[in-house]
Amino acid sequence: MAKLIENVESKSRLRLWLEVAGWVGLVTLLWGTDLLAKLSVRDQAGVGKDTFRLVSEQVTSGIAVLIMVLFLIQWVRLFPPRLDNWPRTIIGHTIGSVVFAFGHFVLMVALRIPWYAFSGRNYIWREPFVSNLIV
Repeated sequence: MAKLIENVESKSRLRLWLEVAGWVGLVTLLWGTDLLAKLSVRDQAGVGKDTFRLVSEQVTSGIAVLIMVLFLIQWVRLFPPRLDNWPRTIIGHTIGSVVFAFGHFVLMVALRIPWYAFSGRNYIWREPFVSNLIV
């Protein structure tokens, strides 16, 4: 019996590590591709944000999304996609999307302020606040 429990626990740990690796890999791929595209557009156009800002924005956004995945997992457990109760599912997922977006924005700002200060720069988050909130 103890061997069975140990086997189940090791499979659970393996699954957890695979899920974490999958999320980190997915976010790294997507945000890395977006960063390369933004750098390319900036270099072609000759105007745009400096490399520090572009990299900082992508990294802090990616970290914020990875933190918010924990919220997402719990939210989907509360509001599982179901056809037999679709109004609850739609309302739950709409509210969850707003909470996710707001949490992502707040976490990005919370990560950028100290990172910019550590790098000897000032991060001004109030200017694009409304436009970022709309996005």
